[in-house]
Amino acid sequence: MQIIENASLSLTTHITVHIDAECPVSHAPGSFAAIIQLWEGPSRGFRHVIAASIGNTTKNRMEQKAAIASMRFIRDTYAAAFPITVYSVSNYVADGMSLWLHKWKTKNWSSYDKSPVKNRDLWEALVDAAEGLRVEWKWLRSNLKDPDNKAVDALAKTELERYRSAT
Repeated sequence: MQIIENASLSLTTHITVHIDAECPVSHAPGSFAAIIQLWEGPSRGFRHVIAASIGNTTKNRMEQKAAIASMRFIRDTYAAAFPITVYSVSNYVADGMSLWLHKWKTKNWSSYDKSPVKNRDLWEALVDAAEGLRVEWKWLRSNLKDPDNKAVDALAKTELERYRSAT
């Protein structure tokens, strides 16, 4: 994998990540997709797409896996720590990372009702993958208004169909 090191990239260089998942029925096959883009000011530079699918999963787990894969790709590819904004139409990952995570950790991974936090293994993997990165997690209300989220939604759906036809 190529490590990108370029001292000429401006201070306005940033990365956007759009993630989405498909899993119409819990504990069934699911997929995720991510579009990772490097921006130099207002101009789109590098663009990378990730998509994967597995059986017996949930939509929330797929959303987490999309975020983990994206953070790992960014850590492995960029030598500079550019600001990153992750966009998701699921508030599960966005709120989990920006609002709930600190509370869960201080309560020994217990949720508000004192039950164990679901998908703790993936939350811990996501924390590890994002460590040292400057990430802002944002929730989008709809795929339809953002062209990149519309594209990542289509990629996740296509990946799930590919998986289903191969099994």
